[in-house]
Amino acid sequence: MGGRDVDELMRRVDIWAARGRRRLEDLADYHRAIGFPYHFEAPFPLQRTWGPLARALQAAHGASTELSALKTVQSTQLGAHGGQAALLELLPLPAPDTDTWPYGELAEDVPALCDRPTYRTAYEPARVAMLRMLIDEGRPRAVVCYGNGYRSSWASLTSAPLRPITIGERGCFVSDVAGAMLLMVPHPVARGGTNRFWEAVGSAIATRLG
Repeated sequence: MGGRDVDELMRRVDIWAARGRRRLEDLADYHRAIGFPYHFEAPFPLQRTWGPLARALQAAHGASTELSALKTVQSTQLGAHGGQAALLELLPLPAPDTDTWPYGELAEDVPALCDRPTYRTAYEPARVAMLRMLIDEGRPRAVVCYGNGYRSSWASLTSAPLRPITIGERGCFVSDVAGAMLLMVPHPVARGGTNRFWEAVGSAIATRLG
């Protein structure tokens, strides 16, 4: 979330550094530290991306997908130290959407930040390698990748082919990485992402968890 301008980025980096430069941050604690507690302190709504992921996680474990349960998962489990699911970004710099690039003014010092395509070309291979390393270390039973525009990136996580499958009448892909199911699905905010679909994603994951 966020990523509106360079000043905000620098403030986030400073806070991350002050917290010990952790390789993986606690989602709720870090957002409180940067002044965005909105999705973690009652009363709060489900966040547009995290809500569907919480629904899939609950469905994967055969647990409740009632609103109150999903809010609990969002605030205490997703991306939490000791929680049920890590949330890992393919690319590190936040932005409000894929059409916005607020970091061009940094290109004088870091030429790769001149625009989004250049940034992606420069940093994506190292980020894919980092994600693969974290998967190897963490040994999850399932890895969910979302966003059809990044299909080639998700394919780079594995040496096995991506096999097309249908989940809830939507086209998805499945493969394997480090002994885990790798499931590629549309972005949670993409059109067609119904509650039934995300519960079906959870059911697909349950086949590996079981």
